[in-house]
Amino acid sequence: MVNFWATWCPSCVQEIPSLEALNQVMKDKPFEILAVSVDEEGWPAIDSFVKKFPMTFPILLDVQGMVSSQYGTYQLPESYLIDSKGKIIQKYIGSMNWMDPKILGEIQNALKNI
Repeated sequence: MVNFWATWCPSCVQEIPSLEALNQVMKDKPFEILAVSVDEEGWPAIDSFVKKFPMTFPILLDVQGMVSSQYGTYQLPESYLIDSKGKIIQKYIGSMNWMDPKILGEIQNALKNI
């Protein structure tokens, strides 16, 4: 899953604990979260943020917004559930509760098709 976010985005901050919980639930499955920050301040902003809100999944940086533009991201946070062939299965717009049974079920069903 690719998650676009920023440290200055209140909805993103709200979503981080849920993303972290999802990462822990899925840690033994063929699933990975890649968090793509669009922070223009770069790594200093991200490093400071992670000290307050620990994230155990990889964080990438898209300062110029090239990757988010390629995905068609227009609002933060946005997440894309992607299959093993790189096809987008589902797009989630806005802060999500990743522990919601419906959303968790969508992710687990996607894993069955890998």
